[in-house]
Amino acid sequence: MDRNTGRASDGCRRGFCNLGASAYRKELERAGNIRKEHELIRTGPYAHIRHPIYTGILTAVAGTAIAIGEYRAILAFAVIAIGLVVKAKREESFLAMQFGPAFDEHRRHTGFFLPR
Repeated sequence: MDRNTGRASDGCRRGFCNLGASAYRKELERAGNIRKEHELIRTGPYAHIRHPIYTGILTAVAGTAIAIGEYRAILAFAVIAIGLVVKAKREESFLAMQFGPAFDEHRRHTGFFLPR
């Protein structure tokens, strides 16, 4: 693969991560903490994807794995993807407890890592 593949992957990663972080930034107090007035974000990339930051990370890692073209890179992508899926599912369990039916509705209308 050429440098353009890496650049395209990095551009996608930056886009997803920056959009996700900017939509979520006001809700963060510190990593892992939820403020009392925390609300479910359903705007920006969160209107289509429940985990856009993880999507950006996976896009960058996939692009890197493709650009490197070695089995080790693909194995690393698989390990990272599994870890992010586990982490995202834990977060969703917490969000379902925190927001109840509102999160269930959000889950029905959005994709996990990709838009529906």
